Amino acid sequence: MNHVLVDYTAGTFGDWLRYFIAEHNGFQKLPFETETLYEKFLKLKIDNNKVCLNNVKTTNDFIKEFEKISNSDLRQCYKYVSDLNVPASHSCVGANWLEDGSIIDGKPFKWDYTNYNLIRETDHKIVFVILSPFSKYKDLYIKRHELWKENLKFKDNWKEYHETIWKKNYMKDNLPKHKLNYQLEINNLLDKDDETYYSLIKFLDVNPIDKWKDYINDFDRLILSK
Repeated sequence: MNHVLVDYTAGTFGDWLRYFIAEHNGFQKLPFETETLYEKFLKLKIDNNKVCLNNVKTTNDFIKEFEKISNSDLRQCYKYVSDLNVPASHSCVGANWLEDGSIIDGKPFKWDYTNYNLIRETDHKIVFVILSPFSKYKDLYIKRHELWKENLKFKDNWKEYHETIWKKNYMKDNLPKHKLNYQLEINNLLDKDDETYYSLIKFLDVNPIDKWKDYINDFDRLILSK
């Protein structure tokens, strides 16, 4: 049974994607609601499908942590969580708005593949969520990060800095490649691109949802149009 880790390299859209994937047969369902605190964003109503890797040192440690959420015969679509004070707390490879070499708290920041390597020793599939900085969803992504700007350690020019690094990371495409890894450009899925959707479900090894675009319409109605 290949469970699925959704890695939030793009942030913001990850919970919706987990909900959408879990609507396919074979997965434990993940109901969601809009998030009033962040206005127009989405959160899962009951989000027990997350694995904290703060104290995980080996693959066996990870398996034990994962077993805490895997309490059914259904596939799990889960996320990675680390200490929220650590950059990239939802990315198992450290891929987020930071660039290798960025000085954070006086130290150079470095993408860290340690946890990724532990997970990759399992048969779990990993979906890396990528958002194009040139897509129409850019402003939605930036708006979410604006809520966190006090923690971004860049004062007046934080937005310009963020966009610059985002574009650099997007163009570099340094995410690890593996037959059980998949890079999903979420903006293409949200634009109802058939090729993107059918490529995703082929990777997930699930049957398509006949009216899958209705989920995109709901996303637009609940999140984009308000």
